[in-house]
This record gives sequence, C-alpha cells and structure tokens, in this order.
Amino acid sequence: MDGRRWLLSSVALLWGCEADTAVQPPLPTEPEGPRYDLVLDWLPGRPLPEGRERGATAVVGGVLYVAGGAQIRVEDYPIPSHNPIPFYRRDVFRLDSPVDAWARVAPLPELPADGLRLAGNGRRLYAALGRRIWAYDPGTDVWSELTALPAVRSASTLMAIQDRLYVVGGAGPTLIFDLGREQWQEGAPVPEERTSPVLVEAGGRILALGGEVYNALESRFLPARDIVAYDPAIDAWMTVQTVPADLTVTVFRHGGLGPSGTAVHLLSEDARTQAILDLDTGVWTRVQPLRLTRTSTAVAVWDGRVLSIGGWIDRGANVPSPSLATVEWAVLPR
Repeated sequence: MDGRRWLLSSVALLWGCEADTAVQPPLPTEPEGPRYDLVLDWLPGRPLPEGRERGATAVVGGVLYVAGGAQIRVEDYPIPSHNPIPFYRRDVFRLDSPVDAWARVAPLPELPADGLRLAGNGRRLYAALGRRIWAYDPGTDVWSELTALPAVRSASTLMAIQDRLYVVGGAGPTLIFDLGREQWQEGAPVPEERTSPVLVEAGGRILALGGEVYNALESRFLPARDIVAYDPAIDAWMTVQTVPADLTVTVFRHGGLGPSGTAVHLLSEDARTQAILDLDTGVWTRVQPLRLTRTSTAVAVWDGRVLSIGGWIDRGANVPSPSLATVEWAVLPR
C-alpha cells in the first residue's frame, strides 16, 4: 500500500472513523521483476592467479584454458578520476578439475591486443591473433604457428572440429582450415553479417547463436535474432530458430553445450542474462543470473558446469575498479 494512503487510513482508525479513500487516485501497478524458470546455485571457485578481464576460454581433452585478456591493477590508478589503460596479457592458465588450482602454461606467442579467438578440438588448443594462427600442444607445452588467415577477420569466432578450423562471423565468407593439408578454403557466408557469434557443434552441424547483426534501416548493429546452422556436407547455412522476443534485447557473447549434449547454455557478456535452449524440443529456459554482477568476464561451459571468470565491478565514478581474479561456478541441469 502507498505510504501516504496507509497513514491516512491509520489516522482515521485512531479517530474512530473511516478514511475517505474514494478521492485517492488509483495506485500505480508495480512492474514485475524478471521471472526465471531455473535458479542455479552459484558457488565460489578457485580464483585465478591474478586479476583478468575479457579473457578467452576453450576446453581441450577435458581441461579448461583461459588465455589473454587485459589486466588493470589498483596501483594503475595514480589519479582516481582517470581511467588507466588496460595492460594486455599473454598469460595462459589451465584448470584440470574444479577442485584444483589454476596452473600457468606457456604464454601466447604474442600480445592479443587486436582480439583473441580461442578453440580446442580434444588434442590441441588453437589461437587466432590477427591473421596469425597458433596451435598449442598440451603434451609439450609449446606453441607452433600454422598457415595464416587469408585476411584479417575482425569480430569473428574460431571453432575447431576434428581436423578442421572454422572462422565464422565478421564480413566475408566462412573460412575453413584443413589441419592435415594446412590449407584455407572459403565456405558459404553466414546469412547476415554477424559479429562475434557463439558457435556450438550439434549433430555434425555448426550452430551460430547470439552476437550482433547489422541493421541497414537503423545504421547500427542489433542483437541477432535468428539462430542459423551450417552443414559442412553441403556448405550451406539455414535458419533453424528465432530467439524469443523477451531475449532479443540481449547480445549473447558466450555459450556452450551442457552436460546433456542437446542443450545450449547462452550468456551475455556480464552473465546477467542467461538462457538454455533445448535443441531437441526448441524450448527456452530463463536462468537466474549469478550473484556478483561483473562485466567483461570470461565464461566457459565445462564439465557439466558454467563458470564466470574474472571481469570487473563498476563501483561508480572516481572509484578504482581493478580486474578481478574471482571465479564462480554452478552445476547445469542434466
């Protein structure tokens, strides 16, 4: 009840009369908060060795890797009202199991200042740095350079499936690299120019979800609505589903297959918006976000869990906001 109306009624009762509420305007309807179909139990995980934001993640042979990104420390704020320039990092961390501590491995061969794309295929970790492509061997802890991309592809996503690498998104055709022959070839372009989509493999096809598409009428990029699938056998993309209207205001930046192998877990950059798409039924599940709101996080779907790694918290104007080593995780439904 409105506070003023409650006071009027209380005074009237004390005087033994009824309050005249007929002249009161109707109370405004309070907007309902977001409704979630699923609440995950977010738990603190082992922190990174140091703060990191905008890192890239990939899984190789059941091991989780976090690479690159930027770092801002408290001491980088000589003047609180001035935002420092982030330092890009070459560090690579691996996590063998959720109960282990993070371990450092061989760093990236060069700084990822122009964007880092990371992917794994069960045997190797692959990194795209500008035009240069690198492969990391976990057995020898060594990076090796592969044949470079035909051209720089900004705002794209890298994916590794068996003996091929796929570069999807940005402007231009899909780029396919044969790891055996070390040759690039062009594939069909995504139906709409899409920046930094989430890629997952499902049933031999590559699904592109999230990211942004260019809207010529508004002359700007908007959250992607269509989910499209690429069939390597026929070199063709097709639209398979549309994101629900209440989720189309969100730009999904992270995601992966859950433990069932038929459900895709999607997250926005700050992990505040999360949803699960069941590929078999087409049903969407809205997921309650994590407790600690962070932006520029690295997100991974790994070992039946979803992890939110690093990032930073906006503490307001003139307050230092260093990069965090915080890790939170939750078990995904099966």
